[in-house]
Amino acid sequence: ISVMLTRDDVFMINTIRQVGINGIDAHSVSQGMLQGRKESHELLDIMRKYFPGFQHAEIRQIAPTIGIRETRRLKSAYILKVSDLIEGITFPDSIAVSGYGWDMPDPKAPTHQPFEKVKRKSPFTEIPYRSLLPLKTNNLIAVGRCIGVEREVLGCVRVMGPCLAMGEAAGIAAAMASSSDHNLKNVDVTILKEKIANNGGITNITQVRN
Repeated sequence: ISVMLTRDDVFMINTIRQVGINGIDAHSVSQGMLQGRKESHELLDIMRKYFPGFQHAEIRQIAPTIGIRETRRLKSAYILKVSDLIEGITFPDSIAVSGYGWDMPDPKAPTHQPFEKVKRKSPFTEIPYRSLLPLKTNNLIAVGRCIGVEREVLGCVRVMGPCLAMGEAAGIAAAMASSSDHNLKNVDVTILKEKIANNGGITNITQVRN
């Protein structure tokens, strides 16, 4: 994917895609970074040769590290499931909404999207507060790609927009817990949702439709 940036003739090339890298193993990540830089220069040679307008292209910057899409995920109070997304399930404790698609490629074939043609009742995904809470710990809340979801659902919630929204919800919930019994599982989600809404945040699909 090529995206033109704010300066003329400067593009962000959203590739290469690497497989077989263990995101929780430092050696594997380091080897992946070396291989990734090598492949980036190989791609530049291909673009110079075959892409019109790129004959004199140069690399300005390569990402400083690999964009790992998945590592560990929580065993959370609620695991957000593929069936929830297909059926358009809504949640009373939803604290954020994502409008992103499946986008979770086959880890062995990164150009293949196994769920690309799977239809959903709604293009939006509600993220329940319970999916941010680990089962066995009371004073921990997590956001981003490590929340409790089935693998294919991760593609819908791992991008920046929903991660930002989850982070805001987690911060407000932590403040609420710190002023009461310090147990994030006892946070009044109704009040949490009200606080998010007062800040202009969206917590459910109904707000998106309106």
